[in-house]
Amino acid sequence: MRTLNSGRNGLATIPIIIIVAVIAAVIFLVMQSPSDAAVDVDGPATINDEPELNHEAAEVAAGSTRTGVSSRTEENSPATARIARGRVSGSVQNTAGEGIANAIVVLTKKLSQADAFSFDTRKRGSIPTFRRTTRADGTFSFDRLPANSDYDMWVRHQQYAPKQGVPVRALGDDQYLPPVVLNKGYKVFGQITDEGGNPLAATVDITLQATRYIPRDNEEKEAEDNELGRKFRVGADQNGNFSIELLAQGMWTLLASHDGYATAQIHPIVLIRDRMEMEQNLILGSEHILAGVVLTGDGEPIADAKVSVSRMRPRPLFSTQLRSNHDGTFEVRGLSEGIYGIAAMAPGYSNGTLPRVKSNKTDLELILHKKGSVSGRISDTFGNPVTSFKIQVARVNRGTSLYTPSGSGQTFKSESGDFTVEGIEPGSYRLLVSANSHAPTYSSGFSVQRELVQGIDVQMQLGGTLVGSVVNSLDGSPIAGATINIHGKDWSDDNSFGLFGGSGPDPNNVPAQSAVTGKDGKFKLENVFSAELLLEATHPSFLSTTFLVTMHTGSNVDVGSFKLESGGSVTGIGLYGDGRPLAGGTAYVTRQTDSGFGYFSDNMRLDSRGRFQFEGLRSGSYKVSVSSAEGSGMMFLVEVDGSTKNIYVQAGRNVEVELTAQQ
Repeated sequence: MRTLNSGRNGLATIPIIIIVAVIAAVIFLVMQSPSDAAVDVDGPATINDEPELNHEAAEVAAGSTRTGVSSRTEENSPATARIARGRVSGSVQNTAGEGIANAIVVLTKKLSQADAFSFDTRKRGSIPTFRRTTRADGTFSFDRLPANSDYDMWVRHQQYAPKQGVPVRALGDDQYLPPVVLNKGYKVFGQITDEGGNPLAATVDITLQATRYIPRDNEEKEAEDNELGRKFRVGADQNGNFSIELLAQGMWTLLASHDGYATAQIHPIVLIRDRMEMEQNLILGSEHILAGVVLTGDGEPIADAKVSVSRMRPRPLFSTQLRSNHDGTFEVRGLSEGIYGIAAMAPGYSNGTLPRVKSNKTDLELILHKKGSVSGRISDTFGNPVTSFKIQVARVNRGTSLYTPSGSGQTFKSESGDFTVEGIEPGSYRLLVSANSHAPTYSSGFSVQRELVQGIDVQMQLGGTLVGSVVNSLDGSPIAGATINIHGKDWSDDNSFGLFGGSGPDPNNVPAQSAVTGKDGKFKLENVFSAELLLEATHPSFLSTTFLVTMHTGSNVDVGSFKLESGGSVTGIGLYGDGRPLAGGTAYVTRQTDSGFGYFSDNMRLDSRGRFQFEGLRSGSYKVSVSSAEGSGMMFLVEVDGSTKNIYVQAGRNVEVELTAQQ
């Protein structure tokens, strides 16, 4: 079970009202925007047929840290110390209760709030996605899912409407999900005509709108949506009639296009409950055009630039994308009359925008200025080249002393130690360099404009070594699987909370390094950053503790034993009113202040039997509540008899609760 993390169980600093505002803003964006904006990510999502070891597990097993420096050895950091695995099984059936063979079952890991907004973009760039095909009897199983992870489920079969399955929480044991029942779903039909009522044999697209953000580029997303039944394309007949069947429940966007006419759109089309068929007719008006060229600051054409066009007025909003030609020109056809915003982007260039453009402008110019770059050499303390290293570009925040790393970094293999990093926006920066057998090392500060900045050489430091152990304060027994995190001396628990999960930069710019204790409770951190450091020892079942230490180049420090005290815990079960397990629902724990106003501490998804457990809680008054999978995200804000209980937690003791969510 996922747990609250040690000493970070004090009052989180996010008032509920802020969370409500964020959720409302997200819902507003989903409702208003019928197409996804282009998002650049660090890597593609992966679909694994055999989830024996996904990205998260591999990262822990390899002992990677956020700086790319490994501080774990095979002896003191087995992957099993942190990642238990469990089997998740279920079945796909039709309405008659018969198993459906060859259905696709896809599990996509749900990003935590901290990961979704993390400055460490590796957490957002590649989302583990696992799939199975059902057996002849309709059953499926995922045998080795990493425990304490949440997944969204999607099920598709060509002869049925696809369906969102019950959200899955993987545990370190076997669990069986309720059957996913597929039916024929919904049908949308209608006619496409011009403004004179004449039928058009138009192309009709219908796309299911995502309920949450998953990093995907547009081409990857479109291919996935087509395969999984979240997007369909049909052609209207000569009478303009079209019909699209096997549609899943949800909110859809309908588009109709035809050469020489403006594209028409209906958004949203909401398919819910018992209205299984819906008629939607579209009228295609006069076509408007936007055209122009994408150029560099020197007037040279840019080929294959991504050009995005979005209508701002009048509503409904509309967006489309295309690529510039070899001579930099582009032409967007099929537009309705209105005011548009246009943006162009290309690798190595800053984005160019035209915020307010009337339709039928054909002489547009989008100017993209070349980004800057930096080059230099990486060497060891003797001046010898470091031949394998990783560089993160850290922006120096104006008016502060903080550095904010951007991206996941770039790996180099260079016999001479030379490097060049390109595509840097104008601003002030430092480089954070990591390599084996060296401590993470910052470069001197430098400023980038539109040119190559040369001579940013970095001589890597050796760092120091930290050893110690983590034990139970009650009996001195070793604690395996505890995490030792390195922070700057001014770090505090408050740095672990915030609107976006507390994933901001360290207050002293100390690169993140960590180690995990082995079965004997011991840990060893090598190549530790030289500074005044605050070591934090955490474990899901205990309260965290910290220790201040000063590290010098080449020093060896034994910090002794971290003694962790047991925190309190809350275990429980969530049920529907009829006694069924609240599978896939959400449990929330909120610590109460003296004034009675609560702040978030944590939330977690319920497993297939409705179970949940929060550990490592500080003593105090808490409010525990549950909501169904359908109501998760907003329902927890409404207190309903039975779905919420006020409890008092004592360190070292467990409180059991049973909660019933409203249907």
